[in-house]
Amino acid sequence: MVGFDRPHLGSFVCADGHELRITARCLGEDLGGAPNATFADMAGRHGIVSAFRRERSSATAGPDHLGSSRGRRPLTVLRHTNDWRGVTWFDGAENVVWLCACARHRSGTPDDAFPFFRTLQDVGLIWPTDDDYEALAADRGAQFAAFVLDDAPRLLQMARDEPATEQVLTIGREPVSVVVHIVETLEHTFVAVSILTLTPSQYQLLLVALYPDRAYEEWQYEQCLPTRELDRARAEYCMSIVHG
Repeated sequence: MVGFDRPHLGSFVCADGHELRITARCLGEDLGGAPNATFADMAGRHGIVSAFRRERSSATAGPDHLGSSRGRRPLTVLRHTNDWRGVTWFDGAENVVWLCACARHRSGTPDDAFPFFRTLQDVGLIWPTDDDYEALAADRGAQFAAFVLDDAPRLLQMARDEPATEQVLTIGREPVSVVVHIVETLEHTFVAVSILTLTPSQYQLLLVALYPDRAYEEWQYEQCLPTRELDRARAEYCMSIVHG
């Protein structure tokens, strides 16, 4: 299981695992948003951003390309009513769909959206910049802490509903595995997660979110999950706790 659709700071995090973002140029120049405007703020103010969320949550690209842009960074057209058009680009390396530009659509007029888009493309201003990626990295750094307090109890309930079966939920960008074993009246819970990117404080926050009434010292290290060996390539780390 991947996760749930939800906004977070400048992103919309999709259940399929990718994110939606608006470039800073598009945010400020095309939409008139403040530099710190959240995705949720902009979706509430602009129909084209709502269309972006709706159309690109389950599909990272649209069927129509902007002109002949089918090369290394293909741009696809986003439509909202008869009046607005946008251009999106999917960065597969970062798993992000960017809203790169948007404008009013008036066919045949000098200020129509499509000549505007092509001009931005020709001068190289349509794609996200280094500053956009720095903002993305900063927001991603806060995702785990923002989601774990809601997602960890949800994951634990999933494991309780299907004892002895591994349940996986991506919290922020981290896949977390939980297995619950029932022994008479006791609940033995195993938690495994990669510690390649998860900090020690984030790991402790995960354990607290799962069992807020238990001390960290009550958890014990495990060599494996009951259902499988740990993935050493991902530096998976496993701990367990017994709950009465």
